[in-house]
Amino acid sequence: DDLLAILDVSQVRALINMGLNQADFPPELASLKQLPNLVKFIELRINLTRPAPSSLIITANNEADAEKLVAIVDEMKQLSAAHWAVEAQKQIASDDPVEQAAGRYSLRMSRLMDERFQIQREGDQLIVFRSDLTGQGGNPMVATATIGVLVALLLPAVQAAREAARRTQSMNNMKQIMLALLNHEAAKKTYPAYANFDAAGKPLLSWRVHILPYLEQEALYKQFHLDEPWDSEHNKQLIPLMPELFLDPSSRFLPANGKTHYVGVMGEGRLFDGSAEGHAIKTITDGTSNTIAVVQTGDTGAVAWTKPVDWKADENNLMGPFDPLHPGGFLAGFCDGHVSFISYEIEPGVFKALLTVNGEEVVNPGAY
Repeated sequence: DDLLAILDVSQVRALINMGLNQADFPPELASLKQLPNLVKFIELRINLTRPAPSSLIITANNEADAEKLVAIVDEMKQLSAAHWAVEAQKQIASDDPVEQAAGRYSLRMSRLMDERFQIQREGDQLIVFRSDLTGQGGNPMVATATIGVLVALLLPAVQAAREAARRTQSMNNMKQIMLALLNHEAAKKTYPAYANFDAAGKPLLSWRVHILPYLEQEALYKQFHLDEPWDSEHNKQLIPLMPELFLDPSSRFLPANGKTHYVGVMGEGRLFDGSAEGHAIKTITDGTSNTIAVVQTGDTGAVAWTKPVDWKADENNLMGPFDPLHPGGFLAGFCDGHVSFISYEIEPGVFKALLTVNGEEVVNPGAY
């Protein structure tokens, strides 16, 4: 009547570590980054005739690692208890009787879990609960609550792994866009201008539309009326057909919303300088590997992908539009096609230098 599930942590350790290493953990949770390297197996045994799991056992790599695991769990228990105590006291201090009752209940449950959640170590194994241990697995509430605590402990690792996957996908999106820009330059001898223009000098459609043939989107490109603005009756019907690579995977938007997070760097001395003529590689005297062409912005900075609107740097607030989709920074695509993750902590002078095509600044690659 038992169902046994075993997770071999070694099979997912690299992915978890990648996510954890990229995550910005507060100092008090830094020890959680050690977990994947200490655990070998996680075993959950469920008795199908009982209302709660029968056992949960964590096997470490060796006894020394098992001791480290116990220490980390104890540390997290103390942090959790302190957090709940503070929150409960806030509720108890409220003028609302319901809040006060909820605070007292939270305090009792926190103390109960602290008493009941006692991990036992047997060699290299940590017995979180087991049905033959008095007061542990025999209590369905404690067993279920224990799983909840463990999920809470592991959640940062899972979230970090997911964020790493999303950031990798976003980087792949940006790389495809940069490759399309380079292919446009190879075919036309210039990067695309930020838009095409009508006879009166009015911008019509974004450069993102004009690189569609280099993104294997020739059929979509041919549907546009290139002599009409992006929001003409015909062209605006194509906005929901935005290729998915223009959407950051961390966004709340869907492709059908037609909002893109990948915007060109605009302004005098930038790759997209507002003129009807695109830059040739030879005009980028700062070096294509030192010049940013496209940046990734957040949901508030996203624009209709066909609209000839991009990002113009505010000299007084260079980081203004980069509301965080990814912790710690944003992606930037350079004129040579490579993509880098730019930290919000980058020196403003360095970032400003990376935005110009011919500012004659000298930038050390290690500066960003």
